[in-house]
Amino acid sequence: MSDNEILTLVSYWQSFFPSTSLAPSMAGGIPDVIPSGIPLMQMPLWEDMQAQEDRDPLLEESIDLSRRQGRASVSMLQRRLRIGYTRASRLVEAMQEKGVIGKETGPLGYEILDYGQAAPPLEES
Repeated sequence: MSDNEILTLVSYWQSFFPSTSLAPSMAGGIPDVIPSGIPLMQMPLWEDMQAQEDRDPLLEESIDLSRRQGRASVSMLQRRLRIGYTRASRLVEAMQEKGVIGKETGPLGYEILDYGQAAPPLEES
């Protein structure tokens, strides 16, 4: 494509749009966009926004369920909450980060470290 053809094409497309500058004009100084008397508020920071997005709505339910059962496991959360492996695994990781459950104790799943307001379930004999 020659330079002349490119200029013709650019002129054609420019004819559809008014001639305006993309950069705002600062000749008059800073525009008064913010009305006076309105307090400014800090928008959430990226870390806060990310934390809210990462919060699973089933987290509290999975914590409550694990405390009632006296144990936690990915497979238990899958069955009881009817969710997939990936989501159940993320819930287990979130419970570990919050300190609700400890390390995996073998086939029984994870030990509950924090029962909250509830007492540990009674051992069945």
